[in-house]
Amino acid sequence: MTSKIHDDRGRRRLPAVSVVVPAYNEATYIARCLHGIAEQTYPKGRLEVLVVDGFSDDGTRDVVHRAASADPCIRLLDNPKRIASEAVNIGVQSSSGDVVIIVGAHSVISPHYVEKAVSHLDSTDPAVAGVGPTLEHLGDGWFGNLVAHALSAPFGVGNSRFRFWQTAQFVDTIPYAAYRRTVFDTVGLWDTELVRNQDIEFNHRLRSAGFRLLLAPDMGCKYYTRTTLGDFVRQNYGNGRWNVLTVAKRPGSLGARHFVPLAFLLGLAAALIAALLVSEGWLLLLTILLAYSTGALAAASIETVRHRQPGLLLLVLVFPVLHLSYGFGSLAGLGQLTWSGITRRLPSRVTTRQ
Repeated sequence: MTSKIHDDRGRRRLPAVSVVVPAYNEATYIARCLHGIAEQTYPKGRLEVLVVDGFSDDGTRDVVHRAASADPCIRLLDNPKRIASEAVNIGVQSSSGDVVIIVGAHSVISPHYVEKAVSHLDSTDPAVAGVGPTLEHLGDGWFGNLVAHALSAPFGVGNSRFRFWQTAQFVDTIPYAAYRRTVFDTVGLWDTELVRNQDIEFNHRLRSAGFRLLLAPDMGCKYYTRTTLGDFVRQNYGNGRWNVLTVAKRPGSLGARHFVPLAFLLGLAAALIAALLVSEGWLLLLTILLAYSTGALAAASIETVRHRQPGLLLLVLVFPVLHLSYGFGSLAGLGQLTWSGITRRLPSRVTTRQ
């Protein structure tokens, strides 16, 4: 941190905290996000909120202006390039806090979020660069609810511990993290060539530099998922595509779990080709489909019983949408690598949607 949590006489002092919120066309969610930040138990005088907006045209800026007029700690900054990583970098460079927290516009942090984050950083080794929460997924409407449960189930997301784990531990990446400011001086800012996975890549650089990342479920953070089938498919397709592009640029930054949907898709394709060539191929294809269907049904049943929501049995249909759209995205990323030489230059499509 720029200034210490304790002064030279050992007396405790509260570090200044900067909360950076990247946003673009988030009128549906930004008010909830800012309300969660406004409800913090952390002293207002030690807190600033920087909303970095990509010139939204859906009313997001109006919502932020109204919030800023009621709360002087909120500031609105412009992000002309509309890339999330650019927004984070603008926020970090414009901030004054000893601790910098990145909060997504789709999230609502608990009232003690900042207090817990500072406490964890204060009580851990300086090698702990950042601390982040386990997400509680929520969705508006019946489909949003299905998506939320799909993203909270191990069958849906593998061993992405920040999505469901309830025990504090050191992990490979954390969402919506609170970082010691000094780590940006050590490893640099977020990579602006990446449209997705900027936080994962940044966390990989931190770990490569010898830092550790703490998952702290007690911080508390709600995340609002996509609510329509189209948005859900587009998000997962984009995630799958950018996983391939990210690992091409930064080998080792992503784990094997990120490529399981691609392996599943390629396995299906190989089995289908085999079935068209030899009769035994149909047995292989049916075995893969039966195994997957059994796993999906078991996972849907567990969620249904655990939450006492019969409608969650429909997860048996949502899981394949999640995995196949993700897998097709990764396949598209492989094709893009082949034709565009991604290691030399990344594509220029921009967005700040998270």
